[in-house]
Formats: sequence, structure tokens, C-alpha cells
Amino acid sequence: MRRVVLVSLLLLGAGFLRERAGRRRAERSLGERLRFETLLTDHTATFSRVSAADVDREIERALRHIADFLGVDWGSFAEYSTDERTARTTHAWVGEGVDRQPTRRGVEELPWILGRLQRGEVVRFSRLDELPDGPAVVDRGTLRALGIMSHVAVPLIVEGVVMGAVAFSTLRRERAWRDEFVQRLRLLGEVFVN
Repeated sequence: MRRVVLVSLLLLGAGFLRERAGRRRAERSLGERLRFETLLTDHTATFSRVSAADVDREIERALRHIADFLGVDWGSFAEYSTDERTARTTHAWVGEGVDRQPTRRGVEELPWILGRLQRGEVVRFSRLDELPDGPAVVDRGTLRALGIMSHVAVPLIVEGVVMGAVAFSTLRRERAWRDEFVQRLRLLGEVFVN
């Protein structure tokens, strides 16, 4: 009888601790979501009233805020050339002590990534070894040379046409890109496109 009571109490205690830990995770997630939505709202309001002369400065400021929020080392906006063979960085932010990213990348350097983005697909990986072996071998080499450990890129679409992408990368650590983050980045991309 004592053993049954003791086991029951232990199971009850373990269930309580699991529930409490789950509640803490939910609270953190909700707080994170609220901070991002506040950031998105602030930038939406800023872009609705910014003058044409200040747009570039505001885009770079927004990239810095978002990169800080995400805890990444690089943030950039890229625009595709009319022949879709090149992606040119139009705006970028880099963390302290991090080298600037090249401003131009050709499809021959990132064929798998640029191909997916140009089809309107999100590209994300937490580790380089998540990239597919065959199709992304060239991309993996380019990213390794740049020191990129994880990356997310969201296509920027205007009237059904992919015009470029917004991307964030880490160089110092791996980072997971959860679905809800990707959805928020899509919203952010829409703010910048509009």
C-alpha cells in the first residue's frame, strides 16, 4: 500500500513539473511572439510615413532590429537581376566583428538556394549538413567558405513575381528556424515589399 501511494505521489509530482515546464515554454513563446509583433507593427508604421529619401536608412535600421531580435550575425535584402542569374544585396546589416557579406552572388555559387527562392520557396537550415547532398553540394561549399552555420531566406514577391529575398544567417552558432518564425519573416517581407 505504501509503495502504491509513493509511486502515485511521484507520478503526480512528475506530471506537475512537466505541466509547469510546458506553461513556462508557452509563456516564453507568447512573449517572443508579442515582441516580434510589436517590432513588425513599429516598422509597418514607420514605413507608412517615411519619405523616399529615408527609405534606405529605415530598411537598414529595420534589418538591425530584426537581426538583434533573432540573434543572428547577418541580415540582408537581395534583388534578382532581370535574367535571374544574379542576386544583388541592396541592404545589409552585419553584427559587430563580422565581415561584410559579398554584395553579389551568382546562380553558379548558390544554384539550389537561388533556384528555390526564385520559385517562391522559403530556404532554411539549422546546419549545413541539412542541405541535400546532390543538388546543394555547390551551395554548401559557398556557404562554408562564408562561414555560415545556419540560414533562412524568404522570397519577396510582388504581384506574383519573385523580386528578391530577405535573409538572415548565423556564423557563430547553429540556430533552428521554427515555422512560426518563418511565417513572421514572411509578414515582414510583405511589409518591406509594400
